[in-house]
Amino acid sequence: MRSIQLLSLLLLLVTVGLSYWTLAPIEPDSSGASAGAAGLVLMFIVVPLFCCSALGSITTTIALLSPKIRKDFNFTGLFWRFIWFLNAIISLGLIALGLYVTYAIVFS
Repeated sequence: MRSIQLLSLLLLLVTVGLSYWTLAPIEPDSSGASAGAAGLVLMFIVVPLFCCSALGSITTTIALLSPKIRKDFNFTGLFWRFIWFLNAIISLGLIALGLYVTYAIVFS
């Protein structure tokens, strides 16, 4: 459980870094090929990494709401509680983003 929480947080950081690295050089005067390549990187690398991070973060954060599971997986201490808190905030943001995208698709 601890490794999944850390991996989810690490994947999210890699996803944000890769997104920035991919999109930073794109400017209005960039060629269409470079913008298309950036779109492919986002579609085939960044989005799947983001989905894996969300899946791991949301499921383990919900599972760790139980004190028994936290005790069974030795999820104690200030560092692990901080990691859990970060993933809980990220999970709430991801759920809100998913609800917003669903709303936008359904009612547009």
